[in-house]
Amino acid sequence: MDLPPKGYRRNLVLSAYAIIAALGAYVFIKFLLAPLLPFIIAYTVALFLRPAIDKICHRTHIPKKAAAFGAVGFVFTIIFAASWAFLGRMASELTEMAEGFTDGGADFIEDMIRSGDGVMKKLPILSKIESEKVLDIVQHATVNMLESALTSFSAKIPDAIMGFVSSLPGILLFLITLVVATFYLGADVSNVNCFIVRFVPKESRPRLFKIKKKLMHAAKKYIRAYAVILTITGVQLFIGFLILKIPYALTLSVLIALIDILPVLGVGTVLVPWAVILYMTGDSYTATGLLIIFGIIWLVRQVSEPKIVGESVGVSPLITLAAMYIGFKLIGFSGLFVFPIGAIIVKSIADAVRDKD
Repeated sequence: MDLPPKGYRRNLVLSAYAIIAALGAYVFIKFLLAPLLPFIIAYTVALFLRPAIDKICHRTHIPKKAAAFGAVGFVFTIIFAASWAFLGRMASELTEMAEGFTDGGADFIEDMIRSGDGVMKKLPILSKIESEKVLDIVQHATVNMLESALTSFSAKIPDAIMGFVSSLPGILLFLITLVVATFYLGADVSNVNCFIVRFVPKESRPRLFKIKKKLMHAAKKYIRAYAVILTITGVQLFIGFLILKIPYALTLSVLIALIDILPVLGVGTVLVPWAVILYMTGDSYTATGLLIIFGIIWLVRQVSEPKIVGESVGVSPLITLAAMYIGFKLIGFSGLFVFPIGAIIVKSIADAVRDKD
């Protein structure tokens, strides 16, 4: 169906298409994404592995199923081995962190009270307060708030661990389905593509191929770019934490680097408040080191990100932020990642349609 050439009719048709697409995307993400996710990932991995599988078949003349089995097995073996070593280290560090929060909470509160008294005496406004009762009220409120926060955090850790343990069978089923589906799709992805194309009218197939090409190009650049940025930030944090002799360096560097991916937020939302707290507790050496790490990461990010990401990878930070917020409100934590990816897909489709027009 061709669009009206100009005027309000074209705008109405485009608006109707946008509303239908938004509703369809919401229904898909809300009800179909979770059960179809292993097959979507498997199809994506199979598309990425297709050139390597074809090259192996061409050079060795072995059957495509054998080549797909070897390629898929090699890729997932590397991924699972690295994940096992990495997650094992993180699990041990998280356990030690939980024990440290529980055992060291009282010492932390005492340090904060001691430093708070010094801050109150130095501030011009608070130094004029003569009533000890007011200062006691502020001090007790601060203590209660910190104790409540530490107790709440410590109480949630066992529940989180038990929740993870109870979800292990589902995770195992997900991984088995993912590996098996990737193997079959890697060996037969061409026939799957032909099957999908049969449902598309012939006159629309060139546009579909163009959209697919743009999506694959955008996905490759997006994954490669942010994997590089995440690695650079994580390595900088890890090295800095080792120099400062901060415990749980690996776990903290990974968690903070993941926060750095989110727009508007970044390493500064963690490092700067952390440094302020350390200054208040008297650890000026570590606090200064954290600020130096933040400055280095910020400088490297400003220089490298435009070259690594490029303007054609994704959408503007404002649209990405809006997609994250809407996704979080609609489907929860997973929406922080799913909706920005959906925005990139919509942008790629719009680019393909605009090129056709």
